[in-house]
Amino acid sequence: MRYGVCILCAFFLLACKKKEVSSALPQETFDAKQAARPELDVFEKVGCWDQTIEGLTSDGATNRTEALMFVDWGLKGHHLITETQIQSSGNFNFLRMRLRSGSEESEIQPADHSKYNLVIKNYNELAKERPYQSVWVQDGLIYGFSGAWDNKSRQLDWHLIYPPGNSDVQLNVLEKYSEKNKKVLSFEVTDKGQVVSRGKIEGKHRSGGKKEKSFSVSPVPEIARLGRRGVWHESQTIPHDDGPIIIKGQSRMRWSRDGRSLINEGVLYTKGRPEYYLWIKTWDPVGRLYRYAYFFEDGPVHHYVGEWDSVSEAIKWQSAHPEGAILITEFLNQPNKRSWNIMVKEGKWVTQGSGKSWFYDPET
Repeated sequence: MRYGVCILCAFFLLACKKKEVSSALPQETFDAKQAARPELDVFEKVGCWDQTIEGLTSDGATNRTEALMFVDWGLKGHHLITETQIQSSGNFNFLRMRLRSGSEESEIQPADHSKYNLVIKNYNELAKERPYQSVWVQDGLIYGFSGAWDNKSRQLDWHLIYPPGNSDVQLNVLEKYSEKNKKVLSFEVTDKGQVVSRGKIEGKHRSGGKKEKSFSVSPVPEIARLGRRGVWHESQTIPHDDGPIIIKGQSRMRWSRDGRSLINEGVLYTKGRPEYYLWIKTWDPVGRLYRYAYFFEDGPVHHYVGEWDSVSEAIKWQSAHPEGAILITEFLNQPNKRSWNIMVKEGKWVTQGSGKSWFYDPET
């Protein structure tokens, strides 16, 4: 993977030294029945999982609830996508962060009630330490974790890396897969050394279950404006001394089960080999902000925060992690078309580009 050329969330390949123009688009599929690399075999088995969620607060109260978790491979087996739905009322979120726009500060509070959770897991082959990655999407917020696998204990030790938080607050998460078709996730939140919340999530895979039928989702208006469920084609243009570089690509979009996130699997047909990627966009109704996590195929995760401009009907995205000066203006004037401009500042250097995307075919 040439991650250096995909510094702009794969919108533009800025490190290209030659003019590259892709040929006609092939018929792309992003489906997979198994992991694309052996490191990913440690994760949950594809299918439906029954879960019991139990949390203990600082005052000794215990909250217990049941949930269903749906697990499937995304992006040709490079990313595991899990979506959890609560079956009964209870305290599901073990962490709530209130993010402030334009600030690294965050406030961690006791969990509130939630009925849905989306998690994307993958492996970063560029990381020297803690190469496993997990991104949680809850209530319009996005949390990023890095993880290390211990083969002896068969568990993943997760550390919260995004968003940056108060150093007094620590979150410890362990995911253990010591038994076949079972997992236990334990968590503990401390504030200045004092435990404010702890609990565990026990899951068991439903063996012999049939593949789930497609489900119908009505996205919230703020997410519905981002696109349509199905296949999209796109074209990206990068200025070059010898003439503009044009790169073609395609993607497949779908709504999350709660209708508050858009999941996109995509590919750019660059010279040498295709560049695959996945991204999640969600809407935070409290902060009135969009949030966006971009996953490289076997690389890092980048995070963005966006504000809606009703006059231009566009979202103005600002890079949040890793820190940088990437600005993206995404225009959403038509339901079947999208376009964007992008600007990257690196010291005294400024690079700009543009792109467009159009709806091709509904997903069957």
